[in-house]
Amino acid sequence: CGEIEKEIYAACKYVTDVSLFDIYIGAQVGQNKKSMAFNITFTPKDEPIEDKVDGFVKKILGALKFKLGIELR
Repeated sequence: CGEIEKEIYAACKYVTDVSLFDIYIGAQVGQNKKSMAFNITFTPKDEPIEDKVDGFVKKILGALKFKLGIELR
């Protein structure tokens, strides 16, 4: 989990907090896999970011897939 959090922070400069809130292991996610859910807090530096958050999430998911082989369920 620490490696995932590290990559989330590295992927977007606006991420100020990451917390794991759920882990599911079971038949629905497949053998040898688990589903993890995170809360991610984005904090603007000097500009409004509301319209940019979807792009931030896509960038984070792309980085997680590329660097760790993680996919969105």
